[in-house]
Amino acid sequence: MSVRVFVPTFSLCSHRISAQVFTHLVIGWPLYLLGLASTGKLGHDGNPLSSIADHYRPWSAMFPARMWNKVALSTFGVVALLAVLLKLSLVYG
Repeated sequence: MSVRVFVPTFSLCSHRISAQVFTHLVIGWPLYLLGLASTGKLGHDGNPLSSIADHYRPWSAMFPARMWNKVALSTFGVVALLAVLLKLSLVYG
C-alpha cells in the first residue's frame, strides 16, 4: 500500500512568492515588532494610539495593565537570548 503526499509547487511564480516571503519575514515582521510599521491604530482600550506601540515595552498602549508582567518577562527573555547569542559569537566566532 502506498501513501501519496501532496506537495504544492509554485513553478511559474516561485520567485515572486520567495520575494514576498522574504519581504514579510525579514523586513516587515521586525519593523512591526519594533512598532515602526503597524496595521492597528488603536490601543487595547479602543482609543487611538498617541505613541509608538511596540511589543517590548510593558507600558505600551497596546497592552492592558494586567499584561505588564508577561510583557516584561517576554522582553527580558528576548534581551537574555540576544546576550547569549552575542556571548557565543564572541567566544566561538
